Amino acid sequence: MTAAPGTPSPKQAPARVALFHIDTAAETVLRDGFRQFNIDTVHLDGEITTRLWKEKFEACVVPLDHEDANKILEAARTSPSNRRLVIYAIAADSAETLRFSKHGLNVVLPRPIERQSVLRAVRASHLLVLHELRRYVRVPVVVEVKVESERGAKYIAVSQEVSGGGMSLSTSGKPNAGDNVTVTFALPNGKQMISRGIICWARAAEGRPEEMLFGVRFHSDDDRRLAVREWIEAYLDM
Repeated sequence: MTAAPGTPSPKQAPARVALFHIDTAAETVLRDGFRQFNIDTVHLDGEITTRLWKEKFEACVVPLDHEDANKILEAARTSPSNRRLVIYAIAADSAETLRFSKHGLNVVLPRPIERQSVLRAVRASHLLVLHELRRYVRVPVVVEVKVESERGAKYIAVSQEVSGGGMSLSTSGKPNAGDNVTVTFALPNGKQMISRGIICWARAAEGRPEEMLFGVRFHSDDDRRLAVREWIEAYLDM
């Protein structure tokens, strides 16, 4: 059904991000960062779990060091309205992040909150928040990944984004571009996945020289990678 001539089309409600237990300075940075991508932020306090069940949000920001973090994440993922919302987790390090990975965290914001890191994170994930899924081919998701090089090196990494063709990760290990590796991981609500690939790039994280960022491209002859694509399609309801 189309609107009658001269009748303006209904305006789509803006995407909303819920902010939980965040101090004023950090909230200002987050609010400004999301606003640049036409996303509204909503400060939530009081009976938070009740609001998560009654109101619809496209995303939320949760500091993992808060005593209620687990309760909030559990409420978000079990809420009929919000179980697919994008979760931005504020964390100090990978160890803290992985303790909450069962909740299907999507994006990690380093603590303390800084403007540039917020802008990078929102720029990389805003299409998912806005539900522009056909343009979004990489899904931000945080899970533990075991990496084993064909040369024998083994280390633990944390995923940042995953696609049908590969994944980006961070680690305190020493990934080397050009190494053939086997990655083992389990995506939220999915079975364990194993795939072979090659490290196509590796560099030190900006401002965190002890942390390495790297990308793995799945080998096209390893059909196990197709399970990742199937998970993405199910996750996005495509």
